[in-house]
Amino acid sequence: MLGLALLYKKQKRYAQAIALLRPIAAKQQNRSTDSAFQVLLLHYLSDLYAREEEYTEAEDYFQRALTLWQQTQSPVQHASHPSQVE
Repeated sequence: MLGLALLYKKQKRYAQAIALLRPIAAKQQNRSTDSAFQVLLLHYLSDLYAREEEYTEAEDYFQRALTLWQQTQSPVQHASHPSQVE
């Protein structure tokens, strides 16, 4: 399905790509197994909504992706030296 969504995006058939990806995003939200995939999927949906000029939906998906990404970051990943870790 993801390949088909990419094809729809290339063909500028954004509504069809969104229709394919929204159910996948909803299922992924209920699973906490792969946060990176969830962030990527939410960001991709945000991009598709923006291309459809549905900016409220785009902002919502972007904020959800950003929030999830921020939740997955640990202080160790941001520290350049062990003394900077809290």
